[in-house]
Amino acid sequence: MRCITTVIEQLGIDLVVTLGAVADTTPHTRMPTVTGSTSDPVLARRLALAPPSYIGPTGVVGVLHSTLEAVGTPTVSLRVGVPHYLNAGEHPRCVAALVRHVSHVIDVPIVVDLSDAIAHWEDAHTAAIADDEQLRDYVRIIEAEYDRRHEAKLAEGGDIAAQFEQFLRDHPDDHPPAGEV
Repeated sequence: MRCITTVIEQLGIDLVVTLGAVADTTPHTRMPTVTGSTSDPVLARRLALAPPSYIGPTGVVGVLHSTLEAVGTPTVSLRVGVPHYLNAGEHPRCVAALVRHVSHVIDVPIVVDLSDAIAHWEDAHTAAIADDEQLRDYVRIIEAEYDRRHEAKLAEGGDIAAQFEQFLRDHPDDHPPAGEV
């Protein structure tokens, strides 16, 4: 770890982002979920990330994050869920999700068009489960659960918008009238 911290210090790196994948109940037909965490409170607020919550044995990434935190280098960990029922093949949809999140974290536009690869591998994954009725049924179940969770998040967003609108109505003197800035 000392060689890593030395390079980070010599190059003046002010943020380290680690990327990973974890087997998840993400259906191959949907955009995978990316989970991020940081122990840096400023980054946590700016990026709406939670502090790390994992308790248990750790690996190289966990040791790296602890070491960097100890020397004052902020870290962000991003992990994408990959379909656990497809252990063979590529998951370009997962790569695309990670790229979008990395772009947001480092505040640098990253343009990568993986649409052809996504279409190819979605077809390949769908073909891989085509002959297994039980697996197809399972995928339909996790698709429905995925859709339900995301619809619930949209409803929460609508609740937040409604609360904000109510706040503006309750505090008319705190903001300029429409059209004035």
